Amino acid sequence: MMRGSLCAIMVLVGTSILTAADDKPQLTGVGGAAGIGQYPPNQWATAGATVSNPTDKPVELLVNFRFDQTPSLEFATRVWVPPGCRRAIWLPIHTYWYKVDEGRPPRIGLRQQLIDDTGSPPAVLSEQDGLLIAARDRIITGMLTDSDETDDEAINAVLAARRAQDLSKRLAYLNDTALPPFFSALQGLDGLVISKQTPVVDAAQLEALRQWVLAGGKLWIMLDQVDASFAEALLGDAWTIQVIDQVNLTNVQFAGAGPAAFTIAIADDLSITLDGKPVVKLTRGQKNVAAGLDKLDKQIQNRLKSKNEPDERRAHVTISGGVDGNIVQEFIRTVRDATATGIGTDADPIINRQHEKPVACVRVLAPGFETVHSVNGWPVAMQKPVGKGSVMVTTLGPRGWMEPVLVLATRPDGSIERDEKGETRYAFGHYAHRPLEDLSVWLHREREADPLPPRQFTNYLAEQVGYEIVGRGTVMVVLTLLCLAILLNGMWLARRGKLENLAIFAVGAAIVMSVAMVVIGTRARTAVPATLAEAQFVQVAPDQQYAIVSGMFTVYNPGAGSSAIEGENAKLQGDAFGLVLPMNL
Repeated sequence: MMRGSLCAIMVLVGTSILTAADDKPQLTGVGGAAGIGQYPPNQWATAGATVSNPTDKPVELLVNFRFDQTPSLEFATRVWVPPGCRRAIWLPIHTYWYKVDEGRPPRIGLRQQLIDDTGSPPAVLSEQDGLLIAARDRIITGMLTDSDETDDEAINAVLAARRAQDLSKRLAYLNDTALPPFFSALQGLDGLVISKQTPVVDAAQLEALRQWVLAGGKLWIMLDQVDASFAEALLGDAWTIQVIDQVNLTNVQFAGAGPAAFTIAIADDLSITLDGKPVVKLTRGQKNVAAGLDKLDKQIQNRLKSKNEPDERRAHVTISGGVDGNIVQEFIRTVRDATATGIGTDADPIINRQHEKPVACVRVLAPGFETVHSVNGWPVAMQKPVGKGSVMVTTLGPRGWMEPVLVLATRPDGSIERDEKGETRYAFGHYAHRPLEDLSVWLHREREADPLPPRQFTNYLAEQVGYEIVGRGTVMVVLTLLCLAILLNGMWLARRGKLENLAIFAVGAAIVMSVAMVVIGTRARTAVPATLAEAQFVQVAPDQQYAIVSGMFTVYNPGAGSSAIEGENAKLQGDAFGLVLPMNL
C-alpha cells in the first residue's frame, strides 16, 4: 500500500535575465504563498518559488517543499533554468489537518530547498523558511476582479452577501497572473465571483477554472461587468445566454409571488404612508427612528387583523432614492416582520427601490437557465448546474442588490471594536436585500460530500494486488517428509544401536526443511512482478464533453518492506493522497 505522497509539476510563470551575478543557483525573492493565497486544512493548494541561475550554463535542479509540522511529507519538482536567467514555478502541495480558528489561526511554516541531486550525496544549494496564511473561515469566497478597493461596488455586493450569512468580510482576491493553471489549486475555494470585464487568462488557467466548476465549484458571473465572450469561452456549450442590450434603471422592483394587498411608501423627507394615508414622519436619531417604526408596526398590525392568507398580507413597498441605507434596512425589517407573523417568508414585501443614480441592467435571453430573480419582466439572476458544480449569472448592477449602511466594527476574533472612551466603533458596510440573501445562501452552501470517496477503494485494491502465500498442501508435504525422514533415520539408528544420534539428525532435518520453506515462500512472493492497480469513480457531466474522475491506485513492490521506502522497487509507496499530472491526458 502507499505510505506517502508523490506529486510533481512545474508551471512556468516567468523567465527573466539576471542583472546580478552570484556563484551558484539559488532561491530568490519571497517564495511560498501562491494561488488563492489561503491554505485551508487537508486540501490541495499551491506553493511558489523563484530560482535564479547566474552561471553561464543551464541547470536542472530539484525544488523541494515541506511543512514544519509534517517534515516527513515532501513535495518536489525538477526545474530547468537557462543560463543567466530567473524562473518562477508553481507546485501543488497538500496541507495537513488543523482546526480552523477565526480568532487565532495557526502558523503554517513552509520550508523550501533548492537541491542539486546530480552528485552523491545531493547538495542543498539554497533554502528559505516562510509562513503561509492559514484559513480563518470555514467557507472561503474568491473574487476575480480589477481591484480590491473598498469602494468597488462588486466587492461590496459580495461582502454584503457574506455578511448576510454571518461570515467575515475576508475574500481571496485573484487577478489574471494569480489564477492557478491547475484546478487542484482552486479546491480551497467554496465559491468564486468574477467581476473583471475581460480576464486575460491562458488556456491552462481557463481549463483549470472549468474543471473546478465541473468538480463541484460554485461560480458567480456578474454579466453587467463581465464580457459575455469570456463566459462563453469558459463554459462552452453550457453557456446559452444571449445578450440583448443594456439599460439604466431608476426604479428596481424584483418580481414577487402574488399580488400586493396594500402599499407602504417612505419619501425622501422620511414621511411614511400606508395606502396613501400618512402614518408617521421619522426624525433622525436611533431612538426616534425606532419609535416611529414601532408606530408603523402597530398600523400594519391593525391593517392586517382581517387578513390571514399570505397574498392578503403582502405589502408593496416604495422607497425613494434619498432615504438613508440604515433607515431602509430597519424600515424593510419592520414591514417584513409585521407581515410575516404567523405566515412565514411567503409574505415578504415587494420592494420598489428608487435610485438617484441609475443602476445598469443587461437584458438577456437565457434558455436552459433557471430564473431565480427578475426585474421588470427580465431575468437578473439565473442559475444552472454544470457537472457537479453550479453557475449563477446576474445582470443587475451591484447597487440594485444592496444598501450602503454603517455596521458595527469588529475585530478578527469577532469582538466589537471600541475607541479610547469605550464607545462602539462603526464601519462602512452594505445591507443585502432579500434577493441577494437568496444568492448568498446558494454561494455559501457547503459542498456535498463525494458519493464514493477514493479511500473506499482501499480494501478493493488491496485484494487486487499481491501474491499467494504458501498453501496448506505444500506445508503438509514438507512436514510429512520431515516426520518420515526422522522416523526412517530413527529406525536405522536403532538397528545399529546408535539411537542417541537421532537428536542431532532431527535438528539438522528441521533446519533443512525450514530453509526449504523460506525458499518456497520467497519464490512465491517474487513470482508476481511490480504491479499497479487502479480504481476510478467516473461521473459524466451532462451536456459536457467532460467527466469528473476520482479514485485511488496502489503499487505492489516485490522485495520492499511494508513500512520502509527503500530499494529499487520501492520508489512509489504511499496511502495518503496523490495528484495525476498533467491533468489533460
